[in-house]
Amino acid sequence: MQNELHLYILTASVNIKGDCLKKLFGSLAQLSCLESLCLESPIRMDDSAARKFARLLVTTKTLKRVQINDCNAKKGALEIVMQGLKKNQSVSHMEMEFSATRTSWTNAFVNMLKGNKTLTHFGHITTKKSELRYIAEELHANHFLTSLNIWEQPGYEEDIFAINEILRRNAAHLNRAVEFALDPEKYGVEREPAESFEELCETQTFQNHLSRVVGLERASEAMRNARRHITTNLFAIAGVCQGPVTCWPHPKVMKRALLQHLRAHKACKTSRCLIEGEAVYDAGQVVECAVEAVTGDRITVAALILRTRALPNTPHNVSILIDCSEVANARSSYKAGRVNV
Repeated sequence: MQNELHLYILTASVNIKGDCLKKLFGSLAQLSCLESLCLESPIRMDDSAARKFARLLVTTKTLKRVQINDCNAKKGALEIVMQGLKKNQSVSHMEMEFSATRTSWTNAFVNMLKGNKTLTHFGHITTKKSELRYIAEELHANHFLTSLNIWEQPGYEEDIFAINEILRRNAAHLNRAVEFALDPEKYGVEREPAESFEELCETQTFQNHLSRVVGLERASEAMRNARRHITTNLFAIAGVCQGPVTCWPHPKVMKRALLQHLRAHKACKTSRCLIEGEAVYDAGQVVECAVEAVTGDRITVAALILRTRALPNTPHNVSILIDCSEVANARSSYKAGRVNV
C-alpha cells in the first residue's frame, strides 16, 4: 500500500520567494502520494512559480487538500493557478486568498468553477460588489461546490444569500445522489435522482460521503446496484419510451461497453432492422418514431437488440434487431433527451 504524504511548512519567519517556490512545486509534482499541502509561511508567487503550481494541480491524482495562508502573488499568477485548478481531479478543499476585483481575475475564477468537478470548498475571496454579483450568476453552472468563503462588505448581503442558496442546492444534489445509490428501486424511473447520481458518482466527494453513510464494502455494492438499475431502465429514465427495455450487444458486432452511463451513449448510422414475424422497416424511422412520440427529439441506437412493449407503430412483445454499417462516437445529453450524430 502506498504511503500518504502530508507536507506542512509552518514557520512564519521564512519568506519563500519565487525561485524557491518554483522548485518546491516542481518537486512536489514528482510525488505520487501527496495528500495535503499546507504553507503557513509567507510566499511570493510569480508567474513562473504559478505555472509550476498549476502543473502540480493538473498532474496530481492524490492531492486532496491545499492551504496557503499568506500569498503575495503577482498580477497574473493566480489566473494561471485557476487554469490548473480547473483541470484538477483530486483537490476537494482549497484554502487560499483570491482577489476577484478585476474582470479578468473574476473570469478566471468563474471558468475554474465551470470546469472543476471535485472542489467542494474554496476560500477566501476578496471582491467588489459588481464582481460578486457576476460570480453569483455564474455559480449556477457548478453542481459540486458546497462551501465558499467571501470577505463580506456592506451591501453584499443579497448576493451572498444567492450564493449560499446555490451551495445548499449543491449539498442537496449530493445527498440525492447518495440516496439514489442506497435505494434506486425507490425512485423507479424518475429522472432527477438518476441525473444526480450519474453526475456525481465518479467524484471523490460522492464516494467518501457514501462510504461514511454505509461503509466502504457496502458502498461498492450500492454503486453497482445503482448502475445496474440505470442500465436496465435507461430508455424509460431518458424518456425514449415508457415501457421497460432490455438491451444486449448485437452478436455480430464487436462487444462494446454500451449504456454504462446515461451521459455516454454510442451512436451510429443504421441500415435496416428486422421485426420478428413482420415486415422489414428502416431502422432510423422506427427508432426515431419511438422517440418523437415521447420527447420530440431524434435518437439513433447502435448495435442493440431492443425488447420493448412501448415502441409505436410496431407489434407488442417484439424484438427489433438493428444492424450498424458505421459506428461513431457522438456527443450526447440525456438531460436534453437526444443524441447528435
